[in-house]
Amino acid sequence: MSEEARELLDTEGESGRFEFKRDAAAVKATVLVAAANWVASDRAREMVTLLVGVDEVEDATTGLARGQIRGLPDLHQSIERIQNVVGDTLPTPVDVTFIEEGTKTDTPFLRLEIRPTYAPHFDSSGRRVTRNNASTRPLSDEEMLDIYLNRESIKFEERFSAIVDEVTQRVVALSAQLEEVADRIDHASSAAWEAASNADESRTLAERLDYDIQSVLEKVENPMPSNVRCFFELREKRQTVWRRYSYDVALRPTKATPKLTARLRAVLAEPIDPEIWAANRAETELWEEVLKERGDRGSMAQWSRAVRKREEFQLDMAPQLDDIIGQLTREAEDIRND
Repeated sequence: MSEEARELLDTEGESGRFEFKRDAAAVKATVLVAAANWVASDRAREMVTLLVGVDEVEDATTGLARGQIRGLPDLHQSIERIQNVVGDTLPTPVDVTFIEEGTKTDTPFLRLEIRPTYAPHFDSSGRRVTRNNASTRPLSDEEMLDIYLNRESIKFEERFSAIVDEVTQRVVALSAQLEEVADRIDHASSAAWEAASNADESRTLAERLDYDIQSVLEKVENPMPSNVRCFFELREKRQTVWRRYSYDVALRPTKATPKLTARLRAVLAEPIDPEIWAANRAETELWEEVLKERGDRGSMAQWSRAVRKREEFQLDMAPQLDDIIGQLTREAEDIRND
């Protein structure tokens, strides 16, 4: 028997993280769904463990339940039965790891480790439930929303981490190339100064070469251009805006929400041109102001104003040219008249 199973058997009282089941027939789809949703509702939770083939025995003194091994007559048949039940969990089957315990004894049993795959999960009857200690209860609307947001944030973090790794690898490769170029530049600069040591005209040439070298180094010092940074900043900010809006819609919908959602989706889905970095930076600042005004939770009225502001958003890059000619002409006429 494993140390994990022994520890659970010695623990008094079932909890959200583990439960005893007398036989494979007690492992129903709702039990698996509740376990997976319980894990998905909190990113700090890793899994739920079921000990199948273990009786729940109540202590007469404390009233708490302990596990007493009963055993399963046929482990493989029990595994097959539970696997069929796993197939009844939707929208995709929950992740169940089967560990055989006590196989060298007369009372072998199963340890199941349950994790979500694509939460929130539900059974064939559409029931979305979660664990409440050793029992189950329906998921609340806020819990379902939190599970959706957790799932999407994990997907975003995975994609973003992959992008960061790729960019980091490119920057490292570029840095290695820059170091090689810098070594060659240092060598060329030293050679130029050495050749110019006895000639004023050559010294002037060497000074000019050294100045040009410093200019090149300043230009390549930052491997990521500002337009690329602005592109990624705006892309990430738009995703943040969409997640915050989705949360507010779920909690405070109105009759105007469908049209407002379509308008916001349209502006957030607009292609981002990396070359117009100034406009990208300005839009990022606009969304930062919107999120700051929203605070912890926003209303549909706030989002309506934000969408209208973005729809009317135009970056004014032209300088303000006052009518200086007319003003000077009038002043000149006044002087002549005086």
